[in-house]
Amino acid sequence: QAQAGLTCLACHAIDQIHDRTGNANYNIADEREDPYLFPNAKDGFGLLLHDTALKARPFVHKQQMQKPFFSDAEFCGTCHKVSLDKPVNDYRWLRGQNEYDNWHDSGVARNASRTFYLPQIKRVCRDCHMPLEPAPLGDLAAKQGLVRSHRFNAANTALPYLRGDFETVKRVEAFMRHKMRVDILALRRGERFEAISAPVDGETSGVAPGEEIQVDVVIRNVGVGHTFPGGTNDSNQGWIEFRVMDQNGWPIVASGLLSEDSVVDPNARFYHAVLVDKDGKRIQRRDGHNIHTSVYTRTIGPGTSDVARYRFTVPDSMRGKKLTLRASLHWRKFDRAYTEFAYRANPEGFKAFNEVPELPINEIDTDTVILPVGEVVSGGLRAKSEDWERFNDYGIGLLLQGDTRNAAIAFDAVAQVDPKRIDGHRNLARIAVRDGNISEAYRHLERCEEIAPGDLQTSWVWGTAHQRAGSYAEAAGAYERVLTTFAEDRAAWRNLGRVRYLNGDLDAAGEAFDRVLEIDPEDRVAHYHKMLVYRATGQVEKAARSERAYLRYQIDESAREVTQQFLLDHPEIERAAQAIQIHYPTPVPRRGASDRASNESARIGEQG
Repeated sequence: QAQAGLTCLACHAIDQIHDRTGNANYNIADEREDPYLFPNAKDGFGLLLHDTALKARPFVHKQQMQKPFFSDAEFCGTCHKVSLDKPVNDYRWLRGQNEYDNWHDSGVARNASRTFYLPQIKRVCRDCHMPLEPAPLGDLAAKQGLVRSHRFNAANTALPYLRGDFETVKRVEAFMRHKMRVDILALRRGERFEAISAPVDGETSGVAPGEEIQVDVVIRNVGVGHTFPGGTNDSNQGWIEFRVMDQNGWPIVASGLLSEDSVVDPNARFYHAVLVDKDGKRIQRRDGHNIHTSVYTRTIGPGTSDVARYRFTVPDSMRGKKLTLRASLHWRKFDRAYTEFAYRANPEGFKAFNEVPELPINEIDTDTVILPVGEVVSGGLRAKSEDWERFNDYGIGLLLQGDTRNAAIAFDAVAQVDPKRIDGHRNLARIAVRDGNISEAYRHLERCEEIAPGDLQTSWVWGTAHQRAGSYAEAAGAYERVLTTFAEDRAAWRNLGRVRYLNGDLDAAGEAFDRVLEIDPEDRVAHYHKMLVYRATGQVEKAARSERAYLRYQIDESAREVTQQFLLDHPEIERAAQAIQIHYPTPVPRRGASDRASNESARIGEQG
C-alpha cells in the first residue's frame, strides 16, 4: 500500500469539505455499500457479473464517486494548502506550501483586482491539471469522446524518470514548456549602470570591448495559475542559466552552470526556498517537522515577473566579432542534495541505478540575443506598440523588488507607446502611492479615468491612494466599488475593514474582516483587526478569542535570529536574500565538466 500512491479512492471517497484551511480537512467515507451483484467477488463469474451490472447501470456508482465539489478549487485546496503546527514541529503554527491561496488571490481566479493582468475567463485547478483528452477505449464517463485527464501533469519529472517512464517525463516537459517566459530585455551601462538601452537586439544595440555592462533578464509567469515554483520549494530547484558566448557558441562567462557533481552554481538566480531548523541548519531532507523559519523564498506569482541582473566585462578579444547572450529558465525536481540523501537512505529503492541518479533538468523557456562588439550603440528606450507587454513585465519585476525609480521608466514607456492603454498610467499610479507622492498618483489616476472610466482595477488603486492620503470615506467607496465585481478579493475586504475602522465605523469594519475570514480563516491581519474592533466595542471575551487567533497565526519575528550565523556562513545565500541582487558570471574553462549541458532531454529521449 505504501507504494500505491494516490489511488482513485484517495480523492473519490471524500464526501465533504469542512472549510478552507486545507491540511486534509475533509471527511472520507470509510464504508460504502456496493449496490451491485456479488460486491465481494474478487475474480471469476461473480466479478464478471458485478462489472457487467455496473457498466449497464453506472448511475449509482457515479453518485457515490462523483461529488459536485470535485470540480471546485477548494477540493484541491484540502491537500494543496498546508500548515505545520505544534503537534508536528513542537514549535508553533507555520504556513507550508499553499497553491490554493496563491491561485485564489490572483487574476487567474478573477478574485484580485490588484492583479497586473486580468484574464478574460476564470480558470480553476482542473483546467490546467485535468484537461480534456480523448478516451479511445470507450470510457463510460466520456462525453463526446473526451474525459478529464487523470495524469495530473505538473512539474514532477523525477519520479517517472526513476521508474523508467520516459513517456511521462516527456509529457510533463511539454506541459511545463513556455509556462514561464524569459526575455533578455535591457542593457545598462555607465558608472552607475543608469544608462539603459531596451529592447536589446543586434541591430540597435552594440557594446565596446573592455566595457562593463549589465544585462537585465525578465522572467514572467504567463501560464502557471499559482506561484512558480509551487509545492515543496525546500527541495524544488528552478534557476536561470545565463551564458555569454563567442561566435562559435563557446561560453566565455556564465552563471548557473552545473558542477562536475551535478550541483548548480551556488551564485545562480534561484527560484526556491531556503529554510533552516531551530539551530540555523539548512533543511534539505524534506524534514518538515524541523522547519523553524525561512531564510528567503523567491517565487513568481501569477501574472507577475522577476528581474535578474548580470554584470560582466566584454572581452577585448571579441573586438569586431559578435557576442551571444543566452538566458534559460531551468527546472529540476529535486535538487542534488535531496537526491543524494534519498539515494543513500534507500538504495534498494534506487536499485535500477548504480550511483546517485542524474535527475532530468528541463528547459522551460530561453531567449538569445546577438550583439556586435565594436562601437557603443546607445539606443535608449525604443519601445514600440507591440513591445508594451515586455516593458510592462519589466516594470512589474522592478516594482516588486522595490526599484520604483527604474520601474517608473519602464511603465512610462508603456504609457508612451500606446496612449490609449490604461496599464502604464495605472502602474505609474501604483508607484506614486508606494512612494507617498499622492498628487502624482491622482494625476495618473485621472488619466486612467479618461482612458477607461470606472475601471474597477483602477478603483483598487484609487482606494490605496485615498487610504494613504487619509481620506478614509473616499477609500471605502473605492473598495466597495471593487467588491461589486471582485466579491472574493480578500485584499479589498481587508483594506475596506481597515479604513472603516479608522473612520470610526466599527460594526461595518467587523463585517469586512468577517468576510476576509470566510475566504481565509487563517488571515492574521483580519484576526488582529477583529481584536481591535471587539476591544473598542467592549466585547472582552470575543477580543480575547481574536487575540489568541492572531497570536497563533502571526509571524514569529524572533525566529530570524537563528538565520544570522547561517547567512554569515553562506554569503551566496545572504546575497540571494537581498531584494535586488547583482549576478557576476564567472569565466568558463575551455575544457572540463563545468560546462555540462543542463538540458538533459536528449539523454532522456535516448533512454526512452
